[in-house]
Amino acid sequence: ARRARQNAADWQVADGRQTDKITALQTDFDAIVARFDSVTADDAYPWDSLYRWAEDNLSPEGQEAVVSLLFEPYGALIDGLAGCMSADETTPHRIDGRMGCDAALAILERDYDWTDSIDFSGNGPQARVWYVSEEKLEPRLGERFAEDLEPYEQPLSPGRDAARMKQDLQRFDRNQTLGAFLLAHPEHRHMARRMQLAAPLDYAEIRDNTIDAAMVPIDLLRCKLSFFGATKFDPRSDRWLRITMYQGAPFPDELDRCDPDDMVYPELRDETARQ
Repeated sequence: ARRARQNAADWQVADGRQTDKITALQTDFDAIVARFDSVTADDAYPWDSLYRWAEDNLSPEGQEAVVSLLFEPYGALIDGLAGCMSADETTPHRIDGRMGCDAALAILERDYDWTDSIDFSGNGPQARVWYVSEEKLEPRLGERFAEDLEPYEQPLSPGRDAARMKQDLQRFDRNQTLGAFLLAHPEHRHMARRMQLAAPLDYAEIRDNTIDAAMVPIDLLRCKLSFFGATKFDPRSDRWLRITMYQGAPFPDELDRCDPDDMVYPELRDETARQ
């Protein structure tokens, strides 16, 4: 925990939004270190109590830091999960058209209930467009009402699309099948497939409006780039960010003397080690 605190203390960016998060994380780490030090052998479920304490007392950044630290001692349990972090995009998912419209509507109301508070008829909540760049074939974010990009829009707005599908399902015969609904509303096929894929997976869906005018994609980028070992995310605009990789990694002549699991966090400086 102290080395993780040192890492947070060394993390500096110019972006105001991220600076506020880092400042909160640095404050959280003082509490985290003290809380970790207070754990004793008398605690029946020490990790559970730490996690629940973090939920009640720390910022989201601090909570995630605690979760990461709790994982660290259990390589035998978690290392194999790295092989499960990719998506199989070669096997097509066939929509189960036998599903009842009532069941489909229940899933949408359960997993996309957060869309009820968003008015997608306004310009702000649908200000952005995700499209694929011609040059690099990479996802890009454009302005819906300032650029002629809507014909190239990719289905990367699950919140809006779920809300639209839910509205049409509410007006459709609940006794019919999803297949019958999609015959009448083929524009919802991609959302029906996404809904069925994500339904059994608690953490599969993005629970935010990905096309809102105020949306900043840094958190999506952080999630993806962290899989590659990126740290110290530094937003340079609302479109891209700078990252740090391999900080603390050994030189070639040091490889036989180091623990590869011990390279993420910096060595403690004397003043930090004493705290």
